[in-house]
Amino acid sequence: MRKVSYTTEMTSLSKTRRRTFPLRLTLVVSVVASAFVGIALVLGVVGIPAYQKAKGVIQGLWEQIAEGVALNATEQVLRYFQSAPLTLKVVEGLVEEGQLATDSVEALLDICYRTLKENPPFMNAFYAKTNGQFYGVFRFPDRYEGSYRFIDEGGKTIIKNYSLGPGNKWIQSEEISGHYDPRTRPFWEAGATHPDGGWTQIYSFATTGAQGYTYVLGQKNQLGIDGYWAIDFQIDALSEFLSSLQLGSEGIVSILADDGSVVAASAQKRSPSSHRIVYEHHFPKQLGIPWRVLASVHEDDFLKPIRKDAIYALAYGLIPVVLFLILFGLFFGRVSVR
Repeated sequence: MRKVSYTTEMTSLSKTRRRTFPLRLTLVVSVVASAFVGIALVLGVVGIPAYQKAKGVIQGLWEQIAEGVALNATEQVLRYFQSAPLTLKVVEGLVEEGQLATDSVEALLDICYRTLKENPPFMNAFYAKTNGQFYGVFRFPDRYEGSYRFIDEGGKTIIKNYSLGPGNKWIQSEEISGHYDPRTRPFWEAGATHPDGGWTQIYSFATTGAQGYTYVLGQKNQLGIDGYWAIDFQIDALSEFLSSLQLGSEGIVSILADDGSVVAASAQKRSPSSHRIVYEHHFPKQLGIPWRVLASVHEDDFLKPIRKDAIYALAYGLIPVVLFLILFGLFFGRVSVR
């Protein structure tokens, strides 16, 4: 009887033990669960609202910075165009006051040459008279060339080309005949319509064949208009200028006409589908150009460094958690299994 009783007691005790959890497992699970629940509650109550608020602040900051960058680029574009009216207004005033000589071919070529020399964005500068005479200087990558053209009695255009010699003296290099009349060119029409200053539409230059546009200003005398001063801008040069503007590593600047056609644009740096903010600014009415500037600023130029810092901050924030888990494991590894 005693043997049977002992077996029954041991069986009951074994069943009781199987219904309990080991001490180490119990402590580990409970403490780890409490720690993670506490972290989750802190992140949920404090972290998520803080994240949303910080996200809104960063978004607003990015928009403000992007707008400032776009406005700065627009101002540089406007200064690029405003230099022509200001320059020719000074020339026209000095000629009218007699401070600039215009009584010879060389004198008029000198005025055009100095205008180009002092203004790198200008491609060509010239003066065309109402009698069909033309005085111009053309910029090339390695030199300047002058040209004097007039129409003879037979209706042919005599073209005398010049190059700069020692001491910046104009030396005639050749004389040819052709069929050029400045009074039939688009810049002449723009000058006749806007004698106080006006811009042409984009057209092909007769001398170089390049695409561009011209600013024209009339030179008055006692009888009315003596002729028109003009400055050419080349589209390719404008695109190079736009590419030089700093709108971050991914920014794009474009100039559009009123009909939506692209006049010039900086080099494309990223797919148009990328996240950008685009700002549009019309040229001032007093400038007389029916164009507008589009400045496109890419998100990564401003938020990528912030995101990078946030990742580093998160990594640094996880270090204490990892250390806690390591110490936690070392400590509870010493707890008895009983």
